Amino acid sequence: MVSMKNPLAAILDSNRFTGLNYQDWLRNLNLVLASVKLLYAIEKSPPKEAPADISPEELVTLKQWWDDEVKARCYVMASISSSRRPHLSSKPPPPPPLRGAGICSDQLDEENPSTPISSGLLVQADEGVSCPVVDLIDVIYRSLS
Repeated sequence: MVSMKNPLAAILDSNRFTGLNYQDWLRNLNLVLASVKLLYAIEKSPPKEAPADISPEELVTLKQWWDDEVKARCYVMASISSSRRPHLSSKPPPPPPLRGAGICSDQLDEENPSTPISSGLLVQADEGVSCPVVDLIDVIYRSLS
């Protein structure tokens, strides 16, 4: 991983998500993402596309947010044990989806309707469908029960 650039990333290298260590893994992931100033990228989703009336400065900021979301997604995927992600593609992350496509971070959790989905972070599945990392991990975690 990137433990050479960030010594804290070694925490994720040695404590990959295996399905039985969800709480520890999530705490470590948040710690590492905070240390590289990427935690915001999984806490709130950037707009899917740039508004037509965006200023050049805002466009630079938005592009940085998209780049940071990709970096955060890479940290997440690299920290999941390969045995827990057999159905995930090795394809590079897709560009931001078109407006109205995919899942929005303000949607509600199906199991707990009063709980909003906390992350808009997306991963690319083999079928070409984007899904929130939080939901992916939840599915893996539930499969262990």
